Amino acid sequence: MAKGAGQSESLYLDEIALRKGQGNFETVVSTDFRVLTLIKGKSSESLQGFLRSLPGINSIKQVCMDMCSPFAHAVKQVLPKAIIVVDRFHVIQKLNDALEQARKRTHPKLDEQERKRFKRIHFLLGQEYQALHRDEKRLVRDYLRLNKVLKPIYWECQRLRKILFYRRFSSAEQAYDVLWEWCEQARKHLKRFIETLERWWYPVCLFPLSNARQEGINNKIKLVKRQGFGYTNRQTFRLKVLAAFNP
Repeated sequence: MAKGAGQSESLYLDEIALRKGQGNFETVVSTDFRVLTLIKGKSSESLQGFLRSLPGINSIKQVCMDMCSPFAHAVKQVLPKAIIVVDRFHVIQKLNDALEQARKRTHPKLDEQERKRFKRIHFLLGQEYQALHRDEKRLVRDYLRLNKVLKPIYWECQRLRKILFYRRFSSAEQAYDVLWEWCEQARKHLKRFIETLERWWYPVCLFPLSNARQEGINNKIKLVKRQGFGYTNRQTFRLKVLAAFNP
């Protein structure tokens, strides 16, 4: 049985595939201190049922998640006063997906020799430019000189990274103003991504929370799966996970 939320003010939600590629998900619910439970699937109804039964749930002030609509719906129903915080790393993941789609559309237009030279360029494009080594930066610049369609898209992606990870805002209103300015400038290049961002507009920049801890938990859960050579019994799997995190 899961323990209560205790004195934690933050709740973290994420999903993990019980069997990869089969859409067989478990929702992982954790606080700053412990993994609370794993819930079959990722439906709003199942999550609501667990949250309503959780002791100390009213102490939760913010809930960090990826862009999962059922999660958001459940939190709004059970914790209407809690702030939903979209994990910035998942925002960047969506951004990189949009960048990669643009690269795939334009990359085949390069000649064969150029495509061979830049066959691994997508790994570099998805990283922060300033964190790259000198030779990697040169390779990115050379690629963007050849791929002029991708060039403005890439630099807009880099600009959003700086906004999300390095800008410090004195208020939510200031954060929204900066983000809105970026959206207006980048919309012609990243229209679909910005439409997704606007659907989650208010949660994006309010708090410096991230699901980095939850991702670490997910990696440990994967280790539990490998050690058990996979699990066919969900309850056994849940008990193994809870034992691993809550000795």
